[in-house]
Amino acid sequence: REGCDLMVIGAAGDEGSYHAGKLALFLMRNSSCPVLVVRPGRSNRQPKVLAAIDLESEADLALAERILGQARELIRVLDGELHVLHVWSAYGES
Repeated sequence: REGCDLMVIGAAGDEGSYHAGKLALFLMRNSSCPVLVVRPGRSNRQPKVLAAIDLESEADLALAERILGQARELIRVLDGELHVLHVWSAYGES
Protein backbone atom coordinates (compact mmCIF):
# COMPACT_ATOMS: atom_id res chain seq x y z
CA ARG A 1 0.00 0.00 0.00
CA GLU A 2 2.92 2.36 0.72
CA GLY A 3 4.83 1.54 -2.47
CA CYS A 4 7.74 -0.17 -0.68
CA ASP A 5 10.50 -1.99 -2.56
CA LEU A 6 11.34 -4.28 0.37
CA MET A 7 9.70 -5.03 3.71
CA VAL A 8 11.88 -6.16 6.64
CA ILE A 9 10.33 -7.87 9.67
CA GLY A 10 11.88 -9.55 12.70
CA ALA A 11 11.38 -13.26 13.39
CA ALA A 12 9.60 -14.37 16.57
CA GLY A 13 10.83 -16.86 19.13
CA ASP A 14 13.40 -17.58 21.78
CA GLU A 15 17.13 -18.00 21.22
CA GLY A 16 17.67 -21.00 18.95
CA SER A 17 14.01 -21.57 18.00
CA TYR A 18 12.89 -18.81 15.67
CA HIS A 19 9.87 -18.94 13.42
CA ALA A 20 8.30 -16.52 10.98
CA GLY A 21 5.14 -15.97 13.01
CA LYS A 22 1.61 -15.27 11.83
CA LEU A 23 2.24 -11.66 10.81
CA ALA A 24 5.35 -12.51 8.77
CA LEU A 25 3.57 -15.38 7.01
CA PHE A 26 0.59 -13.13 6.23
CA LEU A 27 2.89 -10.48 4.79
CA MET A 28 4.89 -12.98 2.73
CA ARG A 29 1.67 -14.33 1.21
CA ASN A 30 -0.09 -11.02 0.62
CA SER A 31 2.53 -8.29 0.20
CA SER A 32 3.07 -6.70 -3.20
CA CYS A 33 6.79 -6.40 -2.42
CA PRO A 34 9.44 -8.88 -1.20
CA VAL A 35 9.50 -9.57 2.55
CA LEU A 36 12.78 -10.15 4.42
CA VAL A 37 12.42 -11.98 7.76
CA VAL A 38 15.44 -11.36 10.01
CA ARG A 39 16.43 -13.53 12.94
CA PRO A 40 18.12 -11.57 15.76
CA GLY A 41 21.46 -12.58 17.24
CA ARG A 42 22.93 -14.21 14.13
CA SER A 43 25.58 -11.60 13.28
CA ASN A 44 28.50 -14.05 13.60
CA ARG A 45 27.26 -16.26 10.73
CA GLN A 46 27.11 -15.73 6.99
CA PRO A 47 23.65 -14.32 6.17
CA LYS A 48 21.36 -16.59 4.15
CA VAL A 49 18.74 -15.08 1.85
CA LEU A 50 15.80 -17.20 0.69
CA ALA A 51 14.09 -16.02 -2.49
CA ALA A 52 10.70 -17.74 -2.86
CA ILE A 53 9.43 -17.48 -6.42
CA ASP A 54 6.51 -18.73 -8.52
CA LEU A 55 6.84 -19.41 -12.23
CA GLU A 56 3.24 -20.26 -13.20
CA SER A 57 2.45 -17.25 -15.43
CA GLU A 58 4.08 -14.36 -17.30
CA ALA A 59 3.23 -11.98 -14.44
CA ASP A 60 4.90 -14.39 -12.02
CA LEU A 61 8.06 -14.39 -14.15
CA ALA A 62 8.37 -10.61 -13.93
CA LEU A 63 7.90 -10.71 -10.15
CA ALA A 64 10.39 -13.59 -9.85
CA GLU A 65 12.98 -11.51 -11.72
CA ARG A 66 12.44 -8.61 -9.28
CA ILE A 67 12.69 -10.91 -6.26
CA LEU A 68 15.87 -12.58 -7.55
CA GLY A 69 17.41 -9.21 -8.43
CA GLN A 70 16.80 -7.86 -4.93
CA ALA A 71 18.03 -11.11 -3.36
CA ARG A 72 21.25 -10.97 -5.41
CA GLU A 73 21.79 -7.38 -4.30
CA LEU A 74 21.26 -8.34 -0.64
CA ILE A 75 23.76 -11.18 -0.78
CA ARG A 76 26.25 -8.91 -2.53
CA VAL A 77 25.93 -6.23 0.16
CA LEU A 78 25.79 -8.70 3.08
CA ASP A 79 28.31 -11.16 1.62
CA GLY A 80 25.64 -13.80 2.05
CA GLU A 81 24.41 -17.04 0.57
CA LEU A 82 21.42 -17.22 -1.81
CA HIS A 83 18.80 -19.96 -1.66
CA VAL A 84 15.93 -20.10 -4.17
CA LEU A 85 12.63 -21.83 -3.42
CA HIS A 86 10.05 -22.79 -6.03
CA VAL A 87 7.08 -25.01 -5.19
CA TRP A 88 4.95 -26.60 -7.88
CA SER A 89 1.83 -28.74 -7.98
CA ALA A 90 1.76 -32.09 -9.73
CA TYR A 91 -0.45 -32.26 -12.80
CA GLY A 92 -3.96 -33.41 -11.85
CA GLU A 93 -3.41 -32.75 -8.15
CA SER A 94 -6.41 -31.08 -6.57
